[in-house]
Amino acid sequence: MFEEHYSALICGYAAALLGWVIAWRATRTLWPAAERAEFERPWIDLGLAMLAVIGVILIGTLYSHGIRLRA
Repeated sequence: MFEEHYSALICGYAAALLGWVIAWRATRTLWPAAERAEFERPWIDLGLAMLAVIGVILIGTLYSHGIRLRA
């Protein structure tokens, strides 16, 4: 599964994430906690997001079967 550069790529991302966490913990005042987001219509937003995901999967399936959409 991990061939050639994948292990180096994972180590790089892990190092960047670790550095970000250390910086966040050391300087919490630089990034104050944001207020919790309140959605007016969460179920509609969730439905639209799921519809978008289904659309992307559908277009990917069509593309993998050789059906190309015109621009």
